[in-house]
Amino acid sequence: GGAVTQAFKSATGLSESNSQLSGVAKYVITEGNADRIFKTLSRMRGAALKIGQIFSYQEDKLIPPILKDALEKAKMEASIMPERQLFQVLRAELGDDWESRFEEFDTNPIAAASIGQVHKAKLKTGQIVAMKIQYPGVSKSIDSDIKNLKLLMKMTRIMPKGLYVDNILKQVRGELKEECDYLLEAEKQRRFREYVLQEFDDVYVPAVFDDL
Repeated sequence: GGAVTQAFKSATGLSESNSQLSGVAKYVITEGNADRIFKTLSRMRGAALKIGQIFSYQEDKLIPPILKDALEKAKMEASIMPERQLFQVLRAELGDDWESRFEEFDTNPIAAASIGQVHKAKLKTGQIVAMKIQYPGVSKSIDSDIKNLKLLMKMTRIMPKGLYVDNILKQVRGELKEECDYLLEAEKQRRFREYVLQEFDDVYVPAVFDDL
């Protein structure tokens, strides 16, 4: 009803479009609102950014082009951790003397995605490594993020009929849970490296450094 629509407008800061959509849906697909959605997805990370990535692959006829563009931007970009937060994660994982492990450590990430970011570093041995650093709390917020996103999609009606949103969200939840398990990823990386080195002479697969 009108109270829900007004509450949604006040909470999100979205403006009304000239479309014929009803309820809060008419606040979603203007160009300005699409940009706000992109910025929100990038800040929320985790489930929000992952769902943005998945939805951005849908056909233009299923999702308004302006919204699709915003989701595409969210797929390509992600907000990085502030340096102070980055150092907190490094201290928590590697100890207060974490800097002693490296000859060099670039605090500017070379990549950022839905659950973490990647930093280039140089070990004392001279080896160059890529360090994946997970956003703090992202694994614990998956279920609540998906619940909130489901509510948002229901209220805004941004997804067309015929898309199995519950199935998509279930898939997102499963993928994120697995992606947040860096120990599982490391084991898969080791197995993949072992296989490739046995089968191919001209392919390089990075090694896993368990102490990092």
